[in-house]
Amino acid sequence: MKKQLVYAIMLLMAACIAEAKGLYLKGGLQIITKLNLHETISGTDFFTDDDIRIYPTPGFHLELEYTRPVRKSVELGLGICYESEPREQHDWETFGFNMTPMYGILKFDVLQRETLDLFISGRLGYGAVHITNENIADSDDHDGHVYYGIGVTLEEKEKSSVIWALYYSTSKAGFEVTSMGKSITHEYTYSALSVTIGKRFDL
Repeated sequence: MKKQLVYAIMLLMAACIAEAKGLYLKGGLQIITKLNLHETISGTDFFTDDDIRIYPTPGFHLELEYTRPVRKSVELGLGICYESEPREQHDWETFGFNMTPMYGILKFDVLQRETLDLFISGRLGYGAVHITNENIADSDDHDGHVYYGIGVTLEEKEKSSVIWALYYSTSKAGFEVTSMGKSITHEYTYSALSVTIGKRFDL
C-alpha cells in the first residue's frame, strides 16, 4: 500500500509539472536536528520498550518543488526532498538510512511588499527510506511513514527570483529484525530546523 502511494505521488508530480507556474530549486542546512528512537524487543517470555533521544550532527537537504496559484494569496504544489543521513556527533557514524520525502504544498501569501512576499507554507506527504548501512540492510522489513513540515518563506517579486526559507520538518522510519526467537523493532522520528536558499524559475 505504501509503495502504491509513492508511485501515485510520483505520477501526480509528473502530470502536474506541465501546469506549474513556479519551479523551485533549493538547498540548505539542517541547523538543529533531533532523532527519537523507540526500541521494542519482544520474545516468548520477555518484552522491553525504550525511548532514546539523540542529537545528530547538522545535515543538508536538496529540494525540487513546483507550485501554481489557486487564489490571489494561495498556492498549491508538489515537491520532493533529499535529506542527508543522520550521523552521530562524536564519531560521525551513520545511523544507516536517509529519507526522500515526497509531499503536497499549501502556501499562503500573508504579507505583500513592493519587492518581497512573505509566505507561510505547510507540507504533508510520505518519506521513502533508503538504506545506507549493511547493519540496517539485514532488517527483515523497513518502511517510511508520514512526512510533514511548516515554515516561512521570503520571495523576491522579480522574475526568476531568489528565495529564503526557515522550515521545521519531521520524517519517520521503521525497521524490524526477527532473529533467534525475538523481534527487534526500531522506530525513528527525525526532526530538523532548516535554513534554505534557492531560486524560483517562472514558467
